[in-house]
Amino acid sequence: MSDDDKVKPKVLIADDSRLIRASFAKYLGEEFDIRQCENGEQALALLEQEGDFSLVFTDLSMPRMDGYELLDRIRNHDDPSLHDLPVIVVTGKEDAEQDKERMLGLGATDLINKPFHSSELVSRARGYATLRRKVAKLEQKVPVDTLTGLVTREYFLAQGDKHVALARRQGFKITIARVAITNLEQLKQDFGVSRVIKMMAIVAKVLRENIRTEDIAASFGTGQFALLLPGAEPQATVQVWARLRHRMANFELKVGEKKACLVFASGISSQRVDESVDGFGQLLQQAEDSLQTTLRPADTVPPEPVVVPAVAETEREIESVDKLLMQLQNNEAPLRQQTLAAMHAVLPLLHLANHQLELELDDVLNTLMWRLREGEVQGPAA
Repeated sequence: MSDDDKVKPKVLIADDSRLIRASFAKYLGEEFDIRQCENGEQALALLEQEGDFSLVFTDLSMPRMDGYELLDRIRNHDDPSLHDLPVIVVTGKEDAEQDKERMLGLGATDLINKPFHSSELVSRARGYATLRRKVAKLEQKVPVDTLTGLVTREYFLAQGDKHVALARRQGFKITIARVAITNLEQLKQDFGVSRVIKMMAIVAKVLRENIRTEDIAASFGTGQFALLLPGAEPQATVQVWARLRHRMANFELKVGEKKACLVFASGISSQRVDESVDGFGQLLQQAEDSLQTTLRPADTVPPEPVVVPAVAETEREIESVDKLLMQLQNNEAPLRQQTLAAMHAVLPLLHLANHQLELELDDVLNTLMWRLREGEVQGPAA
């Protein structure tokens, strides 16, 4: 028996009757870890705070938040562990058949009638808790997020460490990207959590369809994604991003009579792995920092990905463009570092011109940034 099997399954009882809660504790207390709440509001807060529950028993009629709303909030929660939690509704003789049908329609796992027998209660609790444990073990073996079909964060990190070790031995480059939906909260308000979850599955499908076979796409939470592009050269990475940006820039979903427009932000870290790289976590953090610099309010245009410098920048004097032009007019070739510094100085102006004048030079500018960065790392040509 594993250590997990020795731990008592945690069960939540939501009922405004102290007598009913006492009955549950009496019948189930020996085999289960019991938590009690007087209403749905307390129950939801406890579920979100503690987590790791195996089962919920809830009454229909409760103050502040009844069983209907509690079940609806659980089934539409953006936390997968709550979204799929077994919920058994405890019904009384006064509850009409239509009430029971409504609960099943909202996603109740099962119904149990009052007054209940101890053997029936224990049997239901034991069966659903065992099923919950088996499902959790299966999900651990299959490293796929059930809502999006992408690999889990844990699997992504494990594979990243392996790819860094391989890249260090063979001198490969690794590119990591972080993608986030910036208007997620507004989407939830406009369309509801359950529909937003379905939108995330569609976004995940787009990611899978627009990357190469050797690339890895992972779910980092609702509206949060990560990509690992092993051995990717700058131009190949630009092509991947061009496909993704084109799809994301025009990403609309029709929901009834309304259209849902998803706004994306992204960040990239790309570098050839050497001894200066501590590990995959360092590269992922660079991509995360890059993402944070691009995040804007949801009503702005989708930001372009920003490449975080892969290694610490060397100090350089920012040459004026006028000075370099004067050197060229006098047939004087500027030093390599002077040219690199000047190009970095004018990059912000090029980005601004590209945005204001709609020059459509996104891919060109991204490639230019990578080439300049490689020029710094590689140093003067022989």
